[in-house]
Amino acid sequence: MTTSSLLTVAIPTWNRNVQVETTLKALTPQLRPSVCVLLVDNCSDKPIEESICASLRNHVRIVRNPLNIGAPANILRCLELANSDWIWILGDDDEPTSNAIDRVLQEIADHHDCCLLDFGHPIGRPRSKPIITHTAKDAINAMYYSNGKPELFTWSDGHISNEILNRSLLNNRIRSGYQYAYTWYPHVAMLFSALSDGLPCLFTGPQLALPRLHEEAPNSYMLSDIAKGWTQLAEVITDTEARQRYLAAINSSGIYGEKLILSQSISKKVYQTVVPKCIRSTISGLRHS
Repeated sequence: MTTSSLLTVAIPTWNRNVQVETTLKALTPQLRPSVCVLLVDNCSDKPIEESICASLRNHVRIVRNPLNIGAPANILRCLELANSDWIWILGDDDEPTSNAIDRVLQEIADHHDCCLLDFGHPIGRPRSKPIITHTAKDAINAMYYSNGKPELFTWSDGHISNEILNRSLLNNRIRSGYQYAYTWYPHVAMLFSALSDGLPCLFTGPQLALPRLHEEAPNSYMLSDIAKGWTQLAEVITDTEARQRYLAAINSSGIYGEKLILSQSISKKVYQTVVPKCIRSTISGLRHS
């Protein structure tokens, strides 16, 4: 890896040794000279490096934290350790599509002035055409609204595996990321801070990565913590109208989209694929409360 890399694919991980290797196997055939891979091991019980075969290690820079600093802080650690202008923070259990990197590089070439390239999230409706925004209100509308109505607001909003961040424009806002790390989405706090200055964003599709089906219930998916965090993130949005639109989206669809899920507005198959079992159990309780 060289300091001239255009894009860093950073994978924050903890105790997902098998999943990380699977992700790397799907990713490494796509690598280009301008792309490097960074893996940040958040002090896993068994060092991640010991689980990755030599042929894959040759393509990856591995950094192991001496202590477990928590999942949100490890995302910020990726932003600090990368040395490229752009970063794709890929979930350790997400599956990159076969042409993901080429698509990212093309969008970077076409939209190098954007602070965010957003490729959608697993539950949201597919975007019919790309949208470029220049105001906080327009960006909030693109993120959380469809045809003027609030989109499904779920745990996958802010799904970082489908977001490419421009470090050259966002890293000076890392203070906001640490300040709001407890929300589980520090990168969203940094982005909301950037929207206040009118930095452009691209919203396009289809998705770059999809979550693999598993029943793991990691502590990071604590319903009450994330629900409170999404509300607290509104503090970062300085534009009053944009903040009101954001809060309206949360209020309308409900955190994790339980109102829309209970009204069967998404298929059971999609729901069971992307929502962890612990969250489905919580929503099932809401259904009968």
